[in-house]
Amino acid sequence: MAQDIKIIVNNDTFKHLDTNWRHYTVKNGIQLLSLCPTMDLQAFVTDANQLYVCRRNGHIIWELKRDETVTALCWHFKGEMLAVGYGNGEIELLEVVNGRTAEKIQTGSTGRITSIAWSVQQKSRKPSLQDLSFDATVNLPLLGALPSSSLRDCVFSSKVLVEHLATDKMNLNPNREIELMSVFDDHGYRLANMFGTYKIGQLSDSNAALKINQPISHACSRETAHHYLVSLEKGNAVLKTLYMPLLETSPQHLVEVATLSTRMQYLVKYISETSDAMYEEYKNFQSTQQKVTNMFETINSKNPDRVHLSPQAELYQFYMTGIPSWFLREWLADRLADRGLKSWEKKLVNSYRELSRLVIEHLLPACERLTVYLNILRGKASWGVIKGSSLLDTRLLDDCIVKLCFIHASASKLLLVIQAEEQYFTDFINWLIYALAELTSVEPRSVPPQQHINQAGNIVHYIKSVLFKSEVELFFHSIQDTSVFDLKSENVVPDSTELFSYKDESTSPPLNYLTQKLTDAFNLTLNYPSSICQRQWQLTSSIVLGKATDNLQVRFQTFSTKTVQEEYTLLFVPESEFAVVLYSSLTDHALKPYALAKFTLDEGALLESIPANERASISSGGDSVRILDATFVKSSVLILVRCHSYSVLAQFSVDQLLKQTIAEGTTELISPEFPVQTIYSIKGATVFNGSFLPELFKYCANVDRASGILVSKDRKHYRLFAVD
Repeated sequence: MAQDIKIIVNNDTFKHLDTNWRHYTVKNGIQLLSLCPTMDLQAFVTDANQLYVCRRNGHIIWELKRDETVTALCWHFKGEMLAVGYGNGEIELLEVVNGRTAEKIQTGSTGRITSIAWSVQQKSRKPSLQDLSFDATVNLPLLGALPSSSLRDCVFSSKVLVEHLATDKMNLNPNREIELMSVFDDHGYRLANMFGTYKIGQLSDSNAALKINQPISHACSRETAHHYLVSLEKGNAVLKTLYMPLLETSPQHLVEVATLSTRMQYLVKYISETSDAMYEEYKNFQSTQQKVTNMFETINSKNPDRVHLSPQAELYQFYMTGIPSWFLREWLADRLADRGLKSWEKKLVNSYRELSRLVIEHLLPACERLTVYLNILRGKASWGVIKGSSLLDTRLLDDCIVKLCFIHASASKLLLVIQAEEQYFTDFINWLIYALAELTSVEPRSVPPQQHINQAGNIVHYIKSVLFKSEVELFFHSIQDTSVFDLKSENVVPDSTELFSYKDESTSPPLNYLTQKLTDAFNLTLNYPSSICQRQWQLTSSIVLGKATDNLQVRFQTFSTKTVQEEYTLLFVPESEFAVVLYSSLTDHALKPYALAKFTLDEGALLESIPANERASISSGGDSVRILDATFVKSSVLILVRCHSYSVLAQFSVDQLLKQTIAEGTTELISPEFPVQTIYSIKGATVFNGSFLPELFKYCANVDRASGILVSKDRKHYRLFAVD
């Protein structure tokens, strides 16, 4: 019986991580697969649209079921985050630890996300602006994690994400990394997000800087300013180069804006989620109040013929005379009783204090931090206008400052209302507890305690103005017609005593309305640098490579020296007889192909790796070698081929390829006219047959070792390998 798998160790090139030769099974089949560049992790999407992150040994870290079809995966280059692209054009950034959503990015298109690339550039130049050298928020109180809830999706209930808002996380090192995430969808619309000190920046050309027809694959240069891609246009494969001068000439300015923009986005989101938490607590407050006050209506409905005054008048009369009517006696003694009063007191005081805590510990500190960053950006914008170039609009920033002032003043006013009402309620409930005790006492007092006499103003005010209509409601009420509110938008900070000019004097803008206005203002403000960057992108070259189909596979590899930068492009169609390596140099910000090599592997060399007792039964000749998958591994090519009934994973040096010079004006670069070179010298080979025949693989060069995963033809089984 033939062996299921055999290793030929010609230079000890391949080593399996699993010494037992186990293959792992994915029941629903693997649709997408991506390997983490820094950890022993892999992410894959099944045919059932389930997203898994697991260790290489198959141990699942977390799994998610998605309604929208997952179409692209890409790991952050540090392995801290996983970018997921969807069929509706949305991108989601997930925390690797638990799979929670860190951010959702709208690309501005409804097309299917086809590819995501994450690039990083180390910068040694000093920043052109030094505004970030002093952090004015260092003495502000740190923000805490928000309370979690089953009723809402709260990002900042995670302490990990809240830590990103901490001052000590702000890396001001001028040598910090500049990150860029570049995305394409199947309509050819492009999104580029700037990543600086923090993970999510909004310097994105979400309205599509350039429209590229049906992109197949793309990559970013090490300097991030140049982007390479191959797309299909009218049945031809076309190699394109995109260039953004700003990423080359002023990357640090982009990083500074992205850093502050990201931090402000976090804070705006934090303010919005704090508002949501306050609304949830207000509902608890409102429910408690309504439960008590509804008792009056219940008593009245059961005694329609009995005459009584309004509840407020009855309570006022009771306080002044000490003699309750039948109406109040039933409400206080029969329905509320001592247990009901204590429960009412506990719930309402807790709600008042939780609302107060959310304002003091979360909302106001977040507003103060955001004010500092807004003013820093405002200064940057003003200086940029003076210099004649700016990524920011001072008028839009002024509008954000004004909107933030509305929220800050509204929160301060709410805090005063909460603290006052809590005191009114405490005095009122203490009097009710005393009054109930007097009603059930055999020897009631003739004169009430002095403290209830001293608190007469608070008790009467609560009965008259708070019990049935709390002023807290003004900050949380729902609105149907937003035109009622006319927020001042002049470029001046409004007077805190006259913040609102609204048509209906009996109402004021609720907190969620103000936070939505702030969010809208920030979205508009941060779209401005997006439009500036959008106009920066240039299409510097577009070279027709030849006829191709949509199953064309493309791999990029950059080779750079101090004087020249070259890009190797590997192109092949699965099940084809040959592959092509295209050699291009970066000249005048454009890739210019100067040579190519068309190659296949020698059948005889591959047969040498097959066991001798099986080799005799194989008849050579014909189209026996078919390329299944291939990629670059440093200065070599890792290739998976089918040789007769076997699958062979092999490796050979790129230096073995004979470059054929491309004549000027040649358009059919991947046409059959160029001769095919046969590779005879294979560094190593792994042979598969029997129950596991791989058809594709994913390879990733980790910090410690280069490793990969082989996937079977039915996409339900995989095996692990490592390359020394």
